Amino acid sequence: MLEFFRRHRTALFVVIIIVMIAFSFWGGWRRDSDYRAAALPSDTAMIIYGKDVTVAEAQQMSRSLQFSYQALQMFDLYFGLSMLGGGGPMGGNAIGNAFVLKKLLADAGIRASDAEALEALKQLPGMQTNGQFDPAKAQDAEALAAANGMTPADLLDIMRLKIGLERLRDLVGKNYEASPFAGDRSYASTQQTMKVSTLTFKTDDYKKGIEVKDDEIQKAYDEKKETFMSAEKRAVKYVLIEAPKDLDKKELKDREAAEKAVNDKINAITEVVVAKSREAKLEEVLKEADQLLKKAYDEAKKASAAPKTKEADPKAPAAPAVILPVEKLDLKIETLTAFAQDAAPDAIKDEAALIAAIFQNAPKAQPVSEPVKTAKGTYFFSVTTIEEPKQQTLAEVKEKVKTSIIDQKAVEARTKAVNEIRDFIAAGLKDKKKIEDLVKEKKLTLTALEPIGNGIQPPAGAQNIQQITEAARKTADGQISKPVDIEGGNLLVYVNAKELRKSDASAVARKSQVDNLSARERDGIFQAWFGRQLEAAAISMPQLAAQSDS
Repeated sequence: MLEFFRRHRTALFVVIIIVMIAFSFWGGWRRDSDYRAAALPSDTAMIIYGKDVTVAEAQQMSRSLQFSYQALQMFDLYFGLSMLGGGGPMGGNAIGNAFVLKKLLADAGIRASDAEALEALKQLPGMQTNGQFDPAKAQDAEALAAANGMTPADLLDIMRLKIGLERLRDLVGKNYEASPFAGDRSYASTQQTMKVSTLTFKTDDYKKGIEVKDDEIQKAYDEKKETFMSAEKRAVKYVLIEAPKDLDKKELKDREAAEKAVNDKINAITEVVVAKSREAKLEEVLKEADQLLKKAYDEAKKASAAPKTKEADPKAPAAPAVILPVEKLDLKIETLTAFAQDAAPDAIKDEAALIAAIFQNAPKAQPVSEPVKTAKGTYFFSVTTIEEPKQQTLAEVKEKVKTSIIDQKAVEARTKAVNEIRDFIAAGLKDKKKIEDLVKEKKLTLTALEPIGNGIQPPAGAQNIQQITEAARKTADGQISKPVDIEGGNLLVYVNAKELRKSDASAVARKSQVDNLSARERDGIFQAWFGRQLEAAAISMPQLAAQSDS
């Protein structure tokens, strides 16, 4: 069938042998009397439309579909099948959906011929070079398929499945077209310029005058007592190997020496930390690291001072200057009393990576930390004590509880005010009153914004523009929007006007919008229709059910 491919053998196609892995509960599960896994090709993998699908058939379908996207890059087929019936109990099962699709295609009399399947195969991007069919790539694809237990006929069956899925989609939804009204709305939503004004309601403005009684605080504390815990605190001791400074102002030799000194210290400490593991103590680690450095320094100095055995060639280039290892650590251990993660002491308050490492450290498993690099340099630390969170008394958290009550009451007051004002304005607009008079009556400030939408870039520093734009699109001309949530409050958006862009390409853009909307809705119709077919197929997996029951 694809015999002519064999007459063209080149290495232009990079062959990657793909190991096809079938579903584990089909490939290795069958409960026998002694509970050992003993799957057989004849075992039932699925029951579809009341008929058995064997493990061998399911594995063959799995290989075909995996080959379709891994080797042939037919992502539309595999993921198209995976998404069919996504909301149902069997949604997302590409293998089961493929068997159902084959049955539906047979019932509808849809079957691509060998010639059609072969032509579709030749049109795949992976089968072409410079936009032309490349027989060498087809040959290599066939060889790759053979390595995975597939025949040329299997490749044509994959293409038949792809063609069939497309034709079935057309058959189910080809007569649907979006209504002109829906098309106009879709076009307007993306092509219009909107002139809007906003009313802003900040929660902080509603906190004024709120009173909280002691019995309210007591009640709120009692209801959430278990949540009022002190923060975990940790005390540490640490050393800092400072990063070299002003390297750009140093000569090359001095710059290299400074960098080497830092790396020598880090490497020596790290070596000791790794060697001592859970028995490490910071003081002992530093002492041993100091000894390592001294030994390395003495050996390097001795080697550099050794007499030369041969007379140097005067024409040879000069040897690079020897940079000796650093002789000693010269580090001071610093200590910090217990502190919470969000209240680090001044010495390390700007060292976010260090603070995170301190509170992630497990002292028993890692008594001396790994190196922690920051802008200042490299830290090694030990957590000396851990103060576990404790239950806080009412006296300790009274102000915190009071603040939370005020915040809650302010949100409730703001929400009530926004809804009442929105209803008031909506009723006034319905009675043909002007928005300016309505907001003036309520002593509010209406803020006019620059036009938005239709590709217009928002002004620099514009806030909440995305939420405002979305609300304006959902709100009719001359109307007020529903409350829009923003950080710290709400907005109401008044739409002054919506204007469609006028251009020579408007008709083309409008048609494109209608076509896109029709395509999306046709896809939705097909998804819903296929979901009903899946219900009729009543797919079940006995092997999986048996495992779950056991």
